[in-house]
Amino acid sequence: MRNFKVALVAILAMVLTACASTPFSPIKMDNNFYQNNNTTIGVYMVAPEKVDTYLIGASCLVCYAAAAAANNALTKHIQTMDVSDFTEVKAELVKMLQDKGQTVVLVEQDLKLNRLKKSKSKTAGFAEQDFTALKSAAGVDKLLVVQIDMLGAQRLYNGYIPTSAPTGAVSGKLFMVDLSNNKLELDQRISEFVAVEGEWDEPTQFPGVTTAYFRAVEQAKSFIKQQL
Repeated sequence: MRNFKVALVAILAMVLTACASTPFSPIKMDNNFYQNNNTTIGVYMVAPEKVDTYLIGASCLVCYAAAAAANNALTKHIQTMDVSDFTEVKAELVKMLQDKGQTVVLVEQDLKLNRLKKSKSKTAGFAEQDFTALKSAAGVDKLLVVQIDMLGAQRLYNGYIPTSAPTGAVSGKLFMVDLSNNKLELDQRISEFVAVEGEWDEPTQFPGVTTAYFRAVEQAKSFIKQQL
């Protein structure tokens, strides 16, 4: 488990580096999007199996072990949170789209997005991965994806030295792909980090961090719904 979390920290660091070198250009939904109600939209979510702590910057094994030990009580508390506090937004998105006259289904099967091939097209406004194969697999015309990479509390480190207090954290991506041509109808980044008000290190319930986490969850859910 420790090796997995070290790998996750390293991946997040690489993603942040890539984002710094390649500016992200968000895509908003077209104003006329809802005039077409002849398609079926699938709502799909990828999220961590549990709420957790993310120790960003503690990238070596020894560094991560020290950071994990120092935050052990916080991690135990954070992991008692229920992911459904966030993932329930799936049902809200389905209803929102239905209320706008769309035919919508909640896609529950594992679409294994990480196994999709890279798209041959490098055109801006199109997905980097080839989603077209999912048209028949998911049985929908367009796929709205909520992809969450971080759900819990984030704390920044420089090696084994903490450089920040924990923050409530929800981050990831929100996008919609037309499965007939791989065009992105929507592409946004979810990035909600909420600072703890006052003292954070209050075991065993960590009320400050808990409040910050739930605020991040509500802000992320609100942001997602505002994009539709």
